[in-house]
Amino acid sequence: MATMFDMKMVGDKGLRLAMTKLPGEVQAKVMRGEVRKSTQRLHTEVLLNLSGRVLGEDTGRLVSAYEAQKVKTKKTPGGSVVGFFKIPTQPQLGMPRPGRKEDKDHYGMIQEFGQPDQPPRPFMRKAVNDNEDREHKRMGDGLGKGVTRAWKRLNRTAA
Repeated sequence: MATMFDMKMVGDKGLRLAMTKLPGEVQAKVMRGEVRKSTQRLHTEVLLNLSGRVLGEDTGRLVSAYEAQKVKTKKTPGGSVVGFFKIPTQPQLGMPRPGRKEDKDHYGMIQEFGQPDQPPRPFMRKAVNDNEDREHKRMGDGLGKGVTRAWKRLNRTAA
């Protein structure tokens, strides 16, 4: 059976081998669960950065809007599983800009990347960079536990 997911980020050859021996649906379930957990932890770090670490947000609109976004996962056409949460638009923040039919501007992205008259204040990239090594370790540990649970379940049902 071919490996469904790129396990290079975890770097554990034993885990990669164990994953390849699991049925594809089980691989997907284990991977999807860990990606969701990791994205949820990242979402929490983004909220912490918004609420004072980086932005020192005073109105709380941006924090509330990000808080309301649900963490989701999806499978890409290449077979990878990605975790994400949506970036709120200005109307979702209660900041409509008059004169525009459909305002798709993302206030959060203006904060993240800046604009000509405003320096960037990256709260999302900081959350990723500050937690990258720890998340790789936690995902590897979580995948290992998930594979072990899946093997036990498969062996129990086969017996």
